[in-house]
Amino acid sequence: MDAAMTYDPYEAADAAALQNDHDMLQSSSDAADATQKFFHLNDIISLTTGLLLAQEGSPALHRLAAFVMGSDADAAQTRANIETVKACLEEQLPFLADVSLGGVYPIYKIDPSPSNPYLRVWLEMQALRFGEEHAVMTFAAWQARKNQNKAAAANANGRGASRTSL
Repeated sequence: MDAAMTYDPYEAADAAALQNDHDMLQSSSDAADATQKFFHLNDIISLTTGLLLAQEGSPALHRLAAFVMGSDADAAQTRANIETVKACLEEQLPFLADVSLGGVYPIYKIDPSPSNPYLRVWLEMQALRFGEEHAVMTFAAWQARKNQNKAAAANANGRGASRTSL
């Protein structure tokens, strides 16, 4: 999963639509909707592996990175935040460590287009194994949840220790 990822800013041809999607997300009145959103597995795998497998191409990756980081949906922001987004996704979705890329690299090298039938079969197999869509939290919400879990664990350990000292 350590393939080099490159983004072509010219691929984000529909930047206005991407920004509009992001603005609509930002203006959501439901707090839960603003901190969690479902994304297609292809988009997630594309961002974490560096292989452009998303059906919508680079704009899908920019939307995913923008949602996680709360930034603009563009190539520059994606490049700036890619490692943080990748780490956040890998923590939230531990099954990503089980995605085996060994068989997909030769297929991708021959024809990296989303219309490649062999890539589509591989992607469908991954969706059957791991699920087609996954809830992703924003980086801030994920960090807050991790801190709450740490605090709860520390409180539980503190109560256990005080009981044994009685």
